[in-house]
Amino acid sequence: QGRVTGVTNTTITDENTEYTAGTGLGLASGAFSLANTAVTAGTYGSATQVPALTVDAQGRVTGVTNTTITDSDTTYSAATDGGLSETSGAFKLSGDVDNTATPLRFVTDSPLKFGDTTTYSGLGLTIPDAFDAQIKMDSNSGSVPRFAISSEYNMRISAKNDIFIVSDNDSATYTMSDGQINLFASKDDGYGITMKNNSTEGNVLSLSLDSDNIDDSNEFIGFKGKGEESFGSIKGHDSQLLSQSGVKFESYGADYAEYLPKADNREEMEPGDIIGVKDGHISKDLVGAQKVMVISSMPLVVGNWKGKDTELTYETVAFVGQVPVKIKGSVKSGDYIVPSGSNDGIAIAVSPSNLTVEQSSQIVGQAWESSSKTGLKYVNVAITPHSQPTSILDRLEKENKELKEEIRKIYELINANK
Repeated sequence: QGRVTGVTNTTITDENTEYTAGTGLGLASGAFSLANTAVTAGTYGSATQVPALTVDAQGRVTGVTNTTITDSDTTYSAATDGGLSETSGAFKLSGDVDNTATPLRFVTDSPLKFGDTTTYSGLGLTIPDAFDAQIKMDSNSGSVPRFAISSEYNMRISAKNDIFIVSDNDSATYTMSDGQINLFASKDDGYGITMKNNSTEGNVLSLSLDSDNIDDSNEFIGFKGKGEESFGSIKGHDSQLLSQSGVKFESYGADYAEYLPKADNREEMEPGDIIGVKDGHISKDLVGAQKVMVISSMPLVVGNWKGKDTELTYETVAFVGQVPVKIKGSVKSGDYIVPSGSNDGIAIAVSPSNLTVEQSSQIVGQAWESSSKTGLKYVNVAITPHSQPTSILDRLEKENKELKEEIRKIYELINANK
């Protein structure tokens, strides 16, 4: 039935009791041991030496000697070894950056740094007077910068002669990254680049073009916003009539203005407001005004600046050019623009034939566009010196002649009745 009905212990014996030790092994009293070799136990190798090992067929180290590290090959070829040579234990890199046969190159997949492991401040380049110093970086990516020079402290780039920053790409631009607005500034004044001549005399900035024919196609300075849309420039300008070249400033502004102080700093004024000038101070109250003018919207040039601390007490007043003016009522191009008479900063349009003598002394300018809208609006107005209308002068001269003729006839009647 598969039941255990009896149990006895039997001793396990090894019928083959003969063992032999192979090469490098010892056998005594049934125990194996590893035979000693001629190598003395210890640590081999150092900062200046490497161990030379002898290994037998069983993989045992049977001999060790320390070998001093030496540079047995002291001859290097710039053409085959990339410009590396050694003299008295010092390495020298040489090559021609413009010669593909003997270039001086560093090839690395990680940042290339020189100096100690903390500051990396040990790179120095000394260039013989007979040669030009050049650092060239190749990149297969146009969007990722491959060459950067940076410093947490002051950095100086100096030369006995000219310093050039050049790109072989005609469409390349030099960009100042976000967060580095004061990269070249001498103080924290908000300017991205500050150029300073440390001399007490002399000039600061010169822009030149290697051409004898400077004209409107030559832009010396361009002003652009974030979207790269140009909103102004300083260009060359030539005059065929005078056979001369010069420069001109172009922008959307269309008038020359000056800062004039308010008579009352609490009075609010807006671009396009009609104001009166009395003793050099401005107000929308025209009583006693010696001249009627308008607040500029976007002047091309502004003069009489008194500093940032006084800007709130001044307004830019148009002196000459084209400016938008607040006008109520319909207007036709060619109408004269005069105050509404309500001291509210608003103007009205008057045709030349309806202009009165009183209004002629308050002319702001002449409308250069028409509008049939009767409500408040902005109209482009030309402000020119000596804008006294000739039509009213012609009318006064005609009326004067008519009066003289009537007086003459009265004298003739009087004399005839004597």
